[in-house]
Amino acid sequence: MSIPLMTLADVKAILGIVGTTYDAALTAAMPLITQRFEQYTRRGLARRVITDEMHRHERVSTRVYLWAFPVAVLTAITLDGVDADIQSFDLDAQTGIIESRALLHADRVVVDYTGGYAQDAVPIDLQHAYATAVGVQAAVPDVSGASGTSAIRSIGLGGGALQVAFDTARSTLAGSYDVTGVPPDLMDYAGTLNYYRRMVL
Repeated sequence: MSIPLMTLADVKAILGIVGTTYDAALTAAMPLITQRFEQYTRRGLARRVITDEMHRHERVSTRVYLWAFPVAVLTAITLDGVDADIQSFDLDAQTGIIESRALLHADRVVVDYTGGYAQDAVPIDLQHAYATAVGVQAAVPDVSGASGTSAIRSIGLGGGALQVAFDTARSTLAGSYDVTGVPPDLMDYAGTLNYYRRMVL
């Protein structure tokens, strides 16, 4: 089971929950939502100690793309069973990319590191998406990802793009939202999750 992306206290604070009525349901939902978010974004989001192992048939490159990032600590790199000097590798901690010409000649690369967001450093938009998804999964009443109380004027669906227009006091707002390939339970959060999605596999 996955590690919760946030603490129970922080999830409850975002959802405006006081008391312990929903604690058990929220606690059970948190690792499940982490897993769903990580599967969709194709990366580790929650901070953990991890070992990534890659083989030549998976990559022929001077780069290695780590699964969990940002990278907090790079502990060790092993090339074909031999410990390498990690100081000789270039690490982009924010994207989880390690680069070195030495990687090109290795059939097996093993990287030990700590990666993902610490619970007190999760970006605010990801916090809100996560807390809302946890609340929905835990069946907490009145949990909604929507901001404001505008009524929906019209909804249209065509080619996987959801068109929504809202009636507001000031004006009518309209926008499109591409839901192609998004799991139904993540559609409300895809706008946020797409920003964190790893595009290179």
